[in-house]
Amino acid sequence: MLKESERILELETNLNEEKSNNERLQRKLEQLTKAKNELERNSSAVKNILLIGRTGNGKSTLANILTNTNNFQESPSSTSETRKIKTGKFIHNGQKYQIIDTIGIGDTKLSEVEVLDELLRAISNSKDGIHRIFLVISKRLTKEEIATYHLLKDVIFTEDIASHITIVRTNFPDFQDEQKCFEDRKKIQEESDKLSDITNSAKIIYVDNPSTDIRSREKSRNILLKHLVSYQNIYKTLQFDELINLINNYINKAERVEIIRAKLREVNGKISNKEGDKEIKKIEKELENSQQEKENALAKVMKSIKEKKE
Repeated sequence: MLKESERILELETNLNEEKSNNERLQRKLEQLTKAKNELERNSSAVKNILLIGRTGNGKSTLANILTNTNNFQESPSSTSETRKIKTGKFIHNGQKYQIIDTIGIGDTKLSEVEVLDELLRAISNSKDGIHRIFLVISKRLTKEEIATYHLLKDVIFTEDIASHITIVRTNFPDFQDEQKCFEDRKKIQEESDKLSDITNSAKIIYVDNPSTDIRSREKSRNILLKHLVSYQNIYKTLQFDELINLINNYINKAERVEIIRAKLREVNGKISNKEGDKEIKKIEKELENSQQEKENALAKVMKSIKEKKE
């Protein structure tokens, strides 16, 4: 009888151990499933890359190199070919990326309000967050480029955005010569230190982007891709989604204003009688109301940005 009792106790002990093991396995399985789902979410999300720089620095060329296309209009001159936001996508190692080519800094044909408007439109294309911002320069950092850096870091985003900014030095034929890159980097750092701390936080990488040298472009692309892969974090704060929604609301209001303006121009060109004058006044009133709505929407965006900083 005693042996049977011992046997029952032994079986109960074994059963409890198996239950405990099953519970541990279940918890482990849940952890692995959660980690797998997280990785899948991260890999399925598009990683956004903003290109910012002066007109003629080679932003559009850089966009073509990264996307391996000719969809972005290249211009070797100081005349801006990028007057509106253009985007393009590519896949590298199973990861989807989106290039957002912004307007050229220092474009004298655009007012400060128009520049801000275009920057906000670029940000609105980054709803999944911002992976990298490529500040594209040629030769040296200019005051406009440094001002834009501080606009991004100190006004639009938080200081954390600085770790997501890379300075890309284009039109550098010796981009594969580490010594010459080192010497040029030192010059840039010495000059910019007088104006800003930008080079203390932003990495500088070198590429060449001649329109006719396919080999240089391909080698430059490999450098850029290697750089992108080395960074995993995405800039996406708690306030980011709210900011995107406010910007999208502002863009909708701004587009409404443009539609009404086009309508007003059309009516002005066709009607010149009393009935037409009434229609014109009606449209002008509609335009005035829409412009006020646009200004209010922009004020909300700027208020959100200001509150984020406090």
